[in-house]
Amino acid sequence: MVDCDAPGLIAILFGIFALVNPEGAGSLLVLIFGIFLLVDGLLNLIGSILYYRTAVDWWVYLVIGMLEIGVAIITFVRPEITGTVLAILIGLWALFKGLIELMAGIALRDEVRGEWILILAGVLTIAFGVFALMLPFTESVAAIWMLGLYAMLNGTLWVVIGFEARSLASELVEVE
Repeated sequence: MVDCDAPGLIAILFGIFALVNPEGAGSLLVLIFGIFLLVDGLLNLIGSILYYRTAVDWWVYLVIGMLEIGVAIITFVRPEITGTVLAILIGLWALFKGLIELMAGIALRDEVRGEWILILAGVLTIAFGVFALMLPFTESVAAIWMLGLYAMLNGTLWVVIGFEARSLASELVEVE
């Protein structure tokens, strides 16, 4: 429904940064994560508004967009919130987003090809959310690497989803 490449590429860049420069990057990662959530949330809101008449699941993107923007605002207003509180916010966001992605992938399995990518993204996001809630999320190197690895994997899946969506769209145009 929405262009998946931009948030996917932002996530990949965020992940590379987290893996390359973990020490002392906690504050910057919080800011970058907030920017990622804000951009992704705005894109989801715009997509839900643009496609609310034609897409059955427009409301899903509206809810995800509002949740992402809310978490982004908290991140910008209270950047000192780190550790367990940030882990809970990120973990809950990931659980909710992963569940929505998983449900959308299952709902679309008879409608589109490549729905398995969305299902895989949902499972990966849920797993990340559970891990973030179980492990105290500090500015440790391991925690930052975990976040970076998740961002790179999930971003890659969303870029693939973007290519699949464009391929499907071009096939539909050819049929008409």
